[in-house]
Amino acid sequence: MAIYGNFLLSLIIISQLYLTSTQLTPSILDNNSPSSDISLVPAPAPAPAPSSNICNGIWLSYRWRSGKKLHPLKVLPKQPYSFKSDLTILNNDYVELKSWQVYVGFQNEELVVSATNVLITNGSTLPALVGEGTVFSGFPVEDLKTGIQTAGDLEQMKVKIEFEGTQFGVAPPDVPLPHNISLVNDGYICPEPFQVGMFLISSLSLFCFCKSILLGCE
Repeated sequence: MAIYGNFLLSLIIISQLYLTSTQLTPSILDNNSPSSDISLVPAPAPAPAPSSNICNGIWLSYRWRSGKKLHPLKVLPKQPYSFKSDLTILNNDYVELKSWQVYVGFQNEELVVSATNVLITNGSTLPALVGEGTVFSGFPVEDLKTGIQTAGDLEQMKVKIEFEGTQFGVAPPDVPLPHNISLVNDGYICPEPFQVGMFLISSLSLFCFCKSILLGCE
């Protein structure tokens, strides 16, 4: 009798476990559950970036790459966030770009901690507050040669500046882009830049074609 009683008890336990699992399964597979909604939402397709090949002047491209929330949290009037970005300058003109200078219209109380291939034109040293915009000068490469001079050698035609710093108040999914990027050198006209990018997931970019007064971007 003891063996028979134990056998019945085991069957009862197994039956209860089976009923519990079958009761839970529909909720896990239910398409209306929050977890399934997240997994089924497709990521938006990235917006295509314009090609520098369409420019016959100076191509400027500012790209925000990443950022994260910084301490202290919820203490200051505006929350600080780190940012990493880069600025590319490409000479597609027919004349060499001598002693290039570029304006970056930072607008979110940015503190630039490091910046490659540039000096701040007014003589400020890093880290520097640039929240009202600032002008950068090329260093150590001050001149950008043309494709004609170099047989299309991008190493001599292009420079890339990598910024790293802190900005205040722009929380995800928003991205802290400058309001303007433009070449400061005489002899060029820089129209208002335009923005291209994918919401939230990918980086956002700012582009500008600075036209040579004699040639220009078509």
